Amino acid sequence: MFYLRAEPDTGVLTTVFSLGRKMSLLLNNVFVIIAATLSGFSRMAKSFEMIMLSRFFTGVNAAEVSTCLPCPGVSMNIQPMYLAESAPKKLRGAVALTSASFTALGLVLGQVVGLR
Repeated sequence: MFYLRAEPDTGVLTTVFSLGRKMSLLLNNVFVIIAATLSGFSRMAKSFEMIMLSRFFTGVNAAEVSTCLPCPGVSMNIQPMYLAESAPKKLRGAVALTSASFTALGLVLGQVVGLR
């Protein structure tokens, strides 16, 4: 549910605000820090709402799959493009493939661990 919110942010950050890919990724780190802080303090505060807000910010940061459609978030959309564009021409394909491969491997490992 929270991942659906992240889709429009990708285009808005890179084009409307003219931040570019690098600054968009740096700005996106703010969402990670906020999510980690809320998640860490939610246990002390005994607040379920903080957990939900933390998951919202995590969804904006690295949303990957929603319930109905694949919906890449800010980092999952901008990061591979930035890596591919900044890599040398000879390594460009390998860099882009590596990013996608490790993302898929992480999904598979998460499913395998979740089976236990």
